[in-house]
Amino acid sequence: MKHVSTQHVLSLLAVMSALMVGTAHAAPADRAGAYVYGGIGKASADLTRSAASAEDGRRHSARGSGSFYTVGTGYRLAPNFAVESSLQSTVGSGRGGTQGTLAHRSVDVGGLVVLPVGNRVEAFGKLAVGTRLQRYSAPTASEAGSTRERAFSLTPGVGVNLHLTDSLALRSDYTFAGKMSNRVANAAGADKARLTTWTTSLAYTF
Repeated sequence: MKHVSTQHVLSLLAVMSALMVGTAHAAPADRAGAYVYGGIGKASADLTRSAASAEDGRRHSARGSGSFYTVGTGYRLAPNFAVESSLQSTVGSGRGGTQGTLAHRSVDVGGLVVLPVGNRVEAFGKLAVGTRLQRYSAPTASEAGSTRERAFSLTPGVGVNLHLTDSLALRSDYTFAGKMSNRVANAAGADKARLTTWTTSLAYTF
């Protein structure tokens, strides 16, 4: 499956830098108020197993990605600050496949620092905290069943808003790699696992 690499982050930062240079003197619009958003994208998991714990004495790594969706609501308190809550989840998290399945669902509350770079474009950084439920489902032919764990997590991210109208905007979010549950990683045959997400959403401001 296609992997969401750090190249996405570098590309996003390059676009943000170009936009800031090209529109540095544009006056940002006043967009205070409530908004909702929803979108789809990719969740990517990186699993590693150390040489010390592997049977062959070699370090192993595996990557996989799957569909992901997010819905949320927020409130812009000021031109440069907003608060929001959101639900994120992988899609199709049932048992299946020869390698098993990793699933993730979280409910977060976070704050955004927004940098307007023109009348229509904004860059933002986000820091969210919330509860996450992660699960590993063994392959269909296995008797291992599934392993799940719920925990709290702190998730940083970056993104861009492109305002199509005063009320409607396209939004792109990238969350940096966060550590997945050790119990779930171990069930998947890894010492540790990290998850990143990339989503594109449609946002509406009231």
